[in-house]
Amino acid sequence: MSQAAGAARVLVTRPLPDATATLEALAARGLPGLAAPVQHVEPLPCGHLPRAALLLLTSRNAVRAIADRAELKPLPTFCVGDSTAALAQQHGFRHVVSADSDAVGLARLVVARCDPVAGPVLLPTAQGAGLKVAAALRAEGFRVHRRAVYRLVAERHLPEAARAALLAGTLGWVLFHAGGAAASFARMLRTAGLAERVRDVEAIALSAAAAKPLGTLPWRKTSWPAQPTEAAMLAILPSRW
Repeated sequence: MSQAAGAARVLVTRPLPDATATLEALAARGLPGLAAPVQHVEPLPCGHLPRAALLLLTSRNAVRAIADRAELKPLPTFCVGDSTAALAQQHGFRHVVSADSDAVGLARLVVARCDPVAGPVLLPTAQGAGLKVAAALRAEGFRVHRRAVYRLVAERHLPEAARAALLAGTLGWVLFHAGGAAASFARMLRTAGLAERVRDVEAIALSAAAAKPLGTLPWRKTSWPAQPTEAAMLAILPSRW
């Protein structure tokens, strides 16, 4: 890297408030982080939700979107990862299981543990998301009610924090928790005329799919963990400096 190791920072592109939790995780590892969300969350009116035997939660934002729905709290609740499961428990969901994986792993867990005859699955998710997990479960005979309860909206411009750090040459890594954030960042970077500024920067994505939109940028390196979790992403970084 062109910058001194002590000056290198880790840019977090995920939306608030989850970007704050990632900064705290970085600080616990002795790593300086910088929040630069490239998307924000907008709740969607979900009105009546159909009756279901199981609840699937594929993100912390989904938990927040239905946190006030008391009728859902007693349902067996399958979550994509430990962080989502922990937040669900904090909001009073009573029977929570974590897949500690991605959406595909979540679907596999449900297939392994649940009987389609027991009743339909409710999948509250982001607008346009949840299609793969719903299809995987339907292929196994599950009836799935997929409902959009929020949407992720891309910011119009590259966040100033990201722009300033790129121009100063103080970034070492950029974290991408989702493909949508990666696509938004790549678009903003090109629009700002700063694509060449990532030649000394490593991109770390949650998975190969999340990294795909980054492929045309001249990163020093693009990495993703074998296990699609934030803890595994952070393990790619140096332990501290």
